[in-house]
Amino acid sequence: MIVDIFSAALAFFCEKIDKFLGILTTDITTYQGGAIWKAVSTVYDAMLAIGLTIAGVLIWIQLLSSMNKYAEFRKSTVWIQFIVEIVAANAILYYGKYILLQCIVIGQGIAKRMMNVTGMVSADGTSIFHIVVPEQLGNAIDNMSLLKEIGVFIVVIIASIWIVISTCGVLLSVYGRLFNLYLLIAISPLPIAAAMSKPTRFVTYNFFKSFLAVTLEALVMVLTLYLFQAFFSSGFNLKIAGEDVLLTDSYFVTHMADEIGLQTASASKAVFGYIAEISFLFLMLFGMLKGTDKLVNRIFGI
Repeated sequence: MIVDIFSAALAFFCEKIDKFLGILTTDITTYQGGAIWKAVSTVYDAMLAIGLTIAGVLIWIQLLSSMNKYAEFRKSTVWIQFIVEIVAANAILYYGKYILLQCIVIGQGIAKRMMNVTGMVSADGTSIFHIVVPEQLGNAIDNMSLLKEIGVFIVVIIASIWIVISTCGVLLSVYGRLFNLYLLIAISPLPIAAAMSKPTRFVTYNFFKSFLAVTLEALVMVLTLYLFQAFFSSGFNLKIAGEDVLLTDSYFVTHMADEIGLQTASASKAVFGYIAEISFLFLMLFGMLKGTDKLVNRIFGI
């Protein structure tokens, strides 16, 4: 029963990995049947009229501030430049969301490439990330005394709850990134319009920095999950009763003395150590994924 509870918690995490990777690489225009993208497009179109107005005002201000003399109004080059800026502003604002979508597609392509290179997905696109509780772990628990088995049961319950909470936190991070992409695209006409005047171009610059950072978070999340998988495949080395104990997701070996008392002591330490190591790894995974935005800012300076 103890092993079944722990196995159920790990199975819950492994089951959500497919959803995790799927959200990172999903087409945001068709996600949930395209209903969310339709709402985003509605907001974008509403903001577009405001953005065009702001862009026109800023272009006029930029034009007037660049003219020192009235005679410059008569120059054809000035009005040609003005017309070009107006046309460019309209084109950028009208097709801005499609430009941003292409940036997302490029980021997702890099993330998919990383998944294929690292072997995190199979040929049909499903995750091959699996964590299996060693069969010998149950045998070790069966050899414990009743008091120690109760202690292990309490620890397993706490660890299982933490694994479920960490899994929900991981999914929350991925959903939060997806929500940020929708939000940034919906309000993009306003910061893009700010590029039409030199004094306000820092707004557009900061917007694209934020958008690029959110896009690159997918790559960092994939790499974090891959390193998490590598920790499991490498196993856990513990020192118990002066001897090495190797615990992995597919192998469990203990070297114990012949006396029953030493066997029980070594088995209990091995079980507690195994659960503690797994709980720590989930804590590390949760912390890394929650801090991907800060990590992207430090790595890429955006």
